[in-house]
Amino acid sequence: MKTFEEHTDYIKQKEYEVAEKIIASMKHDYDIGQLGSFAEAAYNRVVDMFDYHDFENCQHLTMVGCGPFPMTVLHIINKYPSLKVDAIDIDPAALKVTENLIKQLGLQDKIKLYCNNGLNHDYSLSSIVYIANLVRPKAEVLNKVWQDCKKDTLIVLRDPTESGGIYAEAGLPSAGNKFLVEGFGKNDNTFHSRHVFLRCQ
Repeated sequence: MKTFEEHTDYIKQKEYEVAEKIIASMKHDYDIGQLGSFAEAAYNRVVDMFDYHDFENCQHLTMVGCGPFPMTVLHIINKYPSLKVDAIDIDPAALKVTENLIKQLGLQDKIKLYCNNGLNHDYSLSSIVYIANLVRPKAEVLNKVWQDCKKDTLIVLRDPTESGGIYAEAGLPSAGNKFLVEGFGKNDNTFHSRHVFLRCQ
């Protein structure tokens, strides 16, 4: 059984492989079906959030923990091309790959990259904040989001399922009365996680 660090390294390595495959293709688009089972599973794991919430009126989304292959961001922009995204990651090497990837796809005007752990970002302009499953420390990031965001801002928290508790830190227990829990997405048995939909109170 993998430790948290081993699982994080595994996910990151798979993301590097997919990102570099797109960059090496020298194409301005990609076919998710040709990128392998990991990419397809990563793409499909976020589908249920579109059933829960219409992103049409979202002007600005912040993604905490984008990684080298920001599939959640790419999926959202693919569905809602007018949306602007702040993409945050603590790993400068991962962000370098992300930067090359978004240049390859011609998305530089839609995605701004920030290298930090999510605690130093200003979330006040965010309509929606997405917090990835492997983000740490989730409790502190959630608190910073709550301090910055307007009331009723939607927070999409990717949290571990019971089987994923050893791979990722759970944020839901720290939500307390600062957030209203509105619902839950489907359990994903590949990534051992699910969406938790919160509103700032």
